[in-house]
Amino acid sequence: MKCAYCGEELRGMFKKDLHGFGAHPEHAFQCFSCQRFVASTDHRLPDGRYQCADCMQKEVKTDKHVEWVETRVKQMLAAHGIDKWPNSVPIRLIQPRYTPGRPATQAHKMGETKVAKSIFSKSYEVNMLNHMHRIVFGGVLAHELLHVWQYERNIYLRSELTEGFCNLGSWIVYKHMATPVSQAMMTILERDPTPVYGDGFRIVKAVYDNLANGSLPDVMSQLKKM
Repeated sequence: MKCAYCGEELRGMFKKDLHGFGAHPEHAFQCFSCQRFVASTDHRLPDGRYQCADCMQKEVKTDKHVEWVETRVKQMLAAHGIDKWPNSVPIRLIQPRYTPGRPATQAHKMGETKVAKSIFSKSYEVNMLNHMHRIVFGGVLAHELLHVWQYERNIYLRSELTEGFCNLGSWIVYKHMATPVSQAMMTILERDPTPVYGDGFRIVKAVYDNLANGSLPDVMSQLKKM
């Protein structure tokens, strides 16, 4: 096996990513989007993020790209019982703020949902990190849309159940897509060591697995009892 970054043979200790690529420890730079090790010829964004060639070719970068992914994500969620949305939820591509000396993959969130409340209504805005691979974008968008779905229904659970439910939406979208990139993203969700996002996902996924119909509203009904 050769180092993904420098192309030299890997001997002794080396690192391996979820896509099957290896790299010397000093060359283990990961694509911010799909998490594969990048090559020395791959793109480095001005904000410090690394972007592999595959993600560069398949990135979401226009409003039409966003609309294309949004339509398909909503179709996938509809197959699991989530099919009623507010009339307008703007989805915006944003540029992260780069912090010198901080790893780019930790200097930002991939997505964020903002809610504005008035006495009679709520409005939403979903901000999505720019330059994401369309498959990764789809999973992150599913997560954010499920936040919107919960806000619309005044559902407020413990943080690990809220985020775990949203991560389940991401996992479902990745499973539907059934590509090597989506499989790697599913593995990242499954192995996440954090208490809120990782443990929360595993708790919610266990509830989902115990239901025969794959209905996300039914999952939520069970979570409300916890």
